[in-house]
Amino acid sequence: MNENNQTFYDDEIDLREIIQTLLKGWKVILFLTFLAGLLAFGFSKIQTPVYEASATISVNQTALSLPIDPVDTLRSDAMRMAVANSLDISTTTLPVPAITANKTLFTITVQSPDPQEVAQIVNAWSETGVAYFAKQGSPATLLENGQKLFTEADQALLDYLQKNRLDEFTWGQLAWLTGIGDGQVPPLESTTLPSLTQQQRLDLAALMQARVAAEYANTELALQAAEIQNAMSLNPPVVFNQAVVPVEPVSPKTLVNTASGLVLGGMLGVFWVFAAGWWKNSIEGKK
Repeated sequence: MNENNQTFYDDEIDLREIIQTLLKGWKVILFLTFLAGLLAFGFSKIQTPVYEASATISVNQTALSLPIDPVDTLRSDAMRMAVANSLDISTTTLPVPAITANKTLFTITVQSPDPQEVAQIVNAWSETGVAYFAKQGSPATLLENGQKLFTEADQALLDYLQKNRLDEFTWGQLAWLTGIGDGQVPPLESTTLPSLTQQQRLDLAALMQARVAAEYANTELALQAAEIQNAMSLNPPVVFNQAVVPVEPVSPKTLVNTASGLVLGGMLGVFWVFAAGWWKNSIEGKK
């Protein structure tokens, strides 16, 4: 029982000593706290302020059958150049954007020392991106691609027929010569058809099959274009949220830095007071 009372008494004495030590060194603690806070505040004020602006666009990659990732597209050099051209500035002056994705929403974030400039850049980036995705997902683009494939295949076949003097024959006659498609039934005047070498038959068959494949692809792309047209009407790429001119900089955080400086300064002051007291007691103990 006496040992418990003695322990409690010792703890009470230690607590009193701690409080007395802090009270004796309050000036040092206050000085270091104020000094650290002042230094943190001054350091924050001499830093160049950085402003941040963000804009969000809506792009349904699946519905529009986009073959490319919108995030990679927004970060690409081609997009960067397009934005620079729209703003009539050099690409070297454009800051690097941060792109974040959340399903069909893509947020473009840019930081710059100029609040007006950062909002202008973000809005130009979002508008350029939306215009690009709308063009890529446009039914007209698919129709053009399909028609281009068919035209190239058809022209290659015509060129071969003219070169080998076969352009006067019908598709059925040519099919019978090569043995593809509907060429199982011989034409009425098969004796008038030319005799082709094995290589000519192979080349002609390949060109005719390429034309058939291109025609089929053109039809499929036309159907896909119709689906995309419907998707475009329901999910068009749009600027979901435009950027506004920021009022407060995101860096440096003067208030946070100052508060952190005060806390660290106070901790340093307490440590200094206890360290000084320990050193003093150790010196006196040696005497």
